[in-house]
Amino acid sequence: YLPRVESGSFVGSGLQGPQAMVAFRTLRKWPLVVLVEMPDSLLTNRLQRLIMLTAALTSMALALLAGCTLLVFRSLTRHETLMHDFGKINRLAAASDARNNAVLKSALDGILTIDANDVILAFNPAAERIFGHSASHAIGHRMTDLIVPPALRSGHSNGLKRYLETGLNPVLNKRREDQAMHANGHVFPIELTVVAVKSGGEQFFTATVRNITEQKRAESE
Repeated sequence: YLPRVESGSFVGSGLQGPQAMVAFRTLRKWPLVVLVEMPDSLLTNRLQRLIMLTAALTSMALALLAGCTLLVFRSLTRHETLMHDFGKINRLAAASDARNNAVLKSALDGILTIDANDVILAFNPAAERIFGHSASHAIGHRMTDLIVPPALRSGHSNGLKRYLETGLNPVLNKRREDQAMHANGHVFPIELTVVAVKSGGEQFFTATVRNITEQKRAESE
């Protein structure tokens, strides 16, 4: 009664009678057959549980994928909105810079800006004509060394230091007469107004300058 094949499986009546999945193997050295069977009902229940578990995991995966897709979509939408706003801000800033540059270039008075270290940050065309220095040369140099006469440099430095320490300076926000030094070394009279501005936590000073040499000569005559 031994099977003619070494091993195999079939679905049929089990040893106990009910339908079962049966697997067998014939031993090579002994005239014996090993059979393993699993009742069909038990197999069906396991398959059902496996299918339910797979379906639950698939549902969870789909829900997670849908949530991630929604988050990515919202993130992309937010990013697009931010980029649009950023572009708008850049355009407005560029337009504002263009207007400011146009004003500085067309101004008849010299306009220059320094930081708390007395370094020149801006130098308009009128300032170039008044002081004889090009903007490319003036920007980055200390104002005291460039256009303040040697006799007035210590007073300028002390006034700047005093304002940074105390916030007090009697010459700010007032139109007054002073002296400046041209690139060729000669000293000439100017009318000067200085305002202090804070931006981004940093201190800046902007000066409006007018050469009053001709005015003084006319008054003298």
